[in-house]
Amino acid sequence: MRKWASAICIGVLSLVVGSPAFAQLSAQGGPVDISADSLEVINSQDLATYIGQVDVIQGDARLQADRIEVQFVKGSVSGNNDPLNTPDREIETITAIGNVFYTTPGEVARGDRGVYQLSSETITITGDVVVTQDGNVIRSEKLVMNIQTGEASFEAKTKGRRSKTRVRSVFFPQTQEAETQEDS
Repeated sequence: MRKWASAICIGVLSLVVGSPAFAQLSAQGGPVDISADSLEVINSQDLATYIGQVDVIQGDARLQADRIEVQFVKGSVSGNNDPLNTPDREIETITAIGNVFYTTPGEVARGDRGVYQLSSETITITGDVVVTQDGNVIRSEKLVMNIQTGEASFEAKTKGRRSKTRVRSVFFPQTQEAETQEDS
C-alpha cells in the first residue's frame, strides 16, 4: 500500500520543487501553466495568490483549487522585491484552498485544503480526503506524506468503532486475467 500511496500522493498538491524557483507537478517536468480569475501579489509579505477556479497544468498532471497561495522565503531575494520574478526566489510553502483536486493519469486526490512544506518535504491534505486509483479508494480526514521516503499516514477525525469519520479503504482485487496480462 505504501507504493500506491506514494504514487498517488507524490504530486498531491505538492508542486514538488525541482529547483528553488520552479514548482513541479508532473514527473515529466516542463512548463507550468497557471490560469485563474485573478492574481494578487503582496511584495511586503512575499506572497502570490491565485484566486478563482485556479487551474495548474504541467505535463500530464493537473492541480485545481478555488485559491492557491505561494509563500516565498523571506529574504530569499537578492536585490529583487518582485515575488513573480522567481529566478532568485525560493518557495517556502504552496497552499491550495477549497475544492482541491490533483489529477494524474489513473489517479485522483481530493480534499478541502492542501499544504506542501518544502523544508520538511511533506504534503498535508485535510478535510474529507478521498484518494482513488484504478477504482480503489481511501477516505480520511487527514493525509500526511513525506515525499523523500514515500511514507504516508491517513488519520481519522474521530476514533472508535462507531465513529463515522474513521479511515476507510476499499480495494478491488485485480482479476486473474488482468494479472496475467500485466505479467506478459
